[in-house]
Amino acid sequence: TRYCTFGTPELAQSVLQGMRERNAVLLGNHGLVACGKDIRTAFDTAEEIEFCAEIYYKAKLVGNPVMLTDAELAAVLEKFKTYGAHPDKPAD
Repeated sequence: TRYCTFGTPELAQSVLQGMRERNAVLLGNHGLVACGKDIRTAFDTAEEIEFCAEIYYKAKLVGNPVMLTDAELAAVLEKFKTYGAHPDKPAD
């Protein structure tokens, strides 16, 4: 989101807008806000985003990483639904 001063209604509104249909948002010049159905889910979301941010940061140190298109990312997310599943075992 864009930067807003801490403790202001503008920052709260920015969080609200950024979280629409999402479980996390990066606040400009502040950091990450994550949520979930429970504290464990919120923590897992935050941990995953922090991990991805670290990978992106390290990739930027050595050049410009190639970003996936929306279509490529959608294909990856679809494949993750069965990632690691054994073909002879039914999915949970």
